[in-house]
Parts: sequence; structure tokens; C-alpha cells
Amino acid sequence: MCSSNPSSIPSAGYRQPKVVWIWTESKQVMTAAVERGWSTFIFPPDCRELANEWSCLLGVACKIL
Repeated sequence: MCSSNPSSIPSAGYRQPKVVWIWTESKQVMTAAVERGWSTFIFPPDCRELANEWSCLLGVACKIL
């Protein structure tokens, strides 16, 4: 599973968007990402079941590559 989150970091009085990618198979890492506002997760084709589970349970956008 790969996840991205465009987040903002204050810098010199304004915010710049930042995209972060994390590659993990850990549900704990995915849960922490959701708790911090991440909303898009990318899964490989062999993880469709997990993608569907997360999409239904947490309402996140899951993409299959």
C-alpha cells in the first residue's frame, strides 16, 4: 500500500503544499495516517480486498494501480 497526503507546512509566513508517499503493509501505519487526515491510499492489484475494506470502513479514497 502506498499513501499520499498533500499537507501544508508553515514557511516564511505562508503555506506550501507537500506530498508525502509511504509504502507500507502495516494497518497500524495506515490507521495513523487516517487519524492525521490522510485521505488517499494506493494499493497494488493483489490487495483489492484490503483496499475495499479500508474504503468501506474509513471512507478513504482507495486507488488500485
